[in-house]
Amino acid sequence: MEMAYDFAETKDTAIIFIYRPPVGDIQISPVLEGPRRLRLWNDITISLYKDVYPDIRLIESRSRVEVHLRKVEMVRWGGINGRPADKPQDDGKETMVEDSGDEENPSVMDLFSKIYQRSGDDVRRAMEKSFYESEGTVLSTDWDQVKSKKITRED
Repeated sequence: MEMAYDFAETKDTAIIFIYRPPVGDIQISPVLEGPRRLRLWNDITISLYKDVYPDIRLIESRSRVEVHLRKVEMVRWGGINGRPADKPQDDGKETMVEDSGDEENPSVMDLFSKIYQRSGDDVRRAMEKSFYESEGTVLSTDWDQVKSKKITRED
C-alpha cells in the first residue's frame, strides 16, 4: 500500500503529515519500536533521524493524520531521516514520499510561504507574531485576533 507523507519540524517537535488514500479507511496507530523507529500501520515503518520521546500525539482529519513526536535533542533534522550534506539524495520513486520536494505533493511550509507572499501587511504581521510568540506551534492569519494578546505555546 502506498502512503504519502510530509515532514515539518520545530526546535523540539518533529511532525509527520500522513495523507490518507482516497479509498478505504486506514487507522494509523503509531508505535515506537526503539527511540528511532516508528511503526505507523501494519508493515509500514519509518526510521527516524534522531531519538524521540515515547509520547506520541495524533491529530486526525478526513484527509490526513499528523503525528507529533517530541525530540530528545533540540536540533534541526532537515528531514524525517535527516539530510546530511555528504549523503546523496535518491532520485528514485519510493513508497513513502519524504519532505515532498516534488510539485505533486507540496509541503506545508511551501503552502505557508505562498500564503505569506500573497497576503497583505495585516496577514503577514499576524503570521509573524503568532508563529514567533508560540515558538512555532500556532500560525494565525487574523491580525485583529492576535494583535492585542500574547500568543501562547500549544503543546
